[in-house]
Amino acid sequence: MPDSGAVGNVIKLAGELVLPGASGLLDGDIKSGFGHTLLGVAGGALLGPGGILLVKANSYSYSVSEKHLHQHVIDLFVQDQPATTDEPAADA
Repeated sequence: MPDSGAVGNVIKLAGELVLPGASGLLDGDIKSGFGHTLLGVAGGALLGPGGILLVKANSYSYSVSEKHLHQHVIDLFVQDQPATTDEPAADA
């Protein structure tokens, strides 16, 4: 379901409510979907409902934007830096 638009994204979100990794499975990415399912089980066992929620959010994020959740968080805090050059600054 890549580039599935708003309706497809709602279906993916509903799938994540049922099974961690459902977004990846709906996209046909079996490796990512099954991996998130296993991580959801492990996250639930180690961290409880919060662990499952984090895995579900990461799965949906990766399915929709091809970026993991932590990459979105980094993007919030790291702004584009201007390119540096090896030339000395010009004096006015």
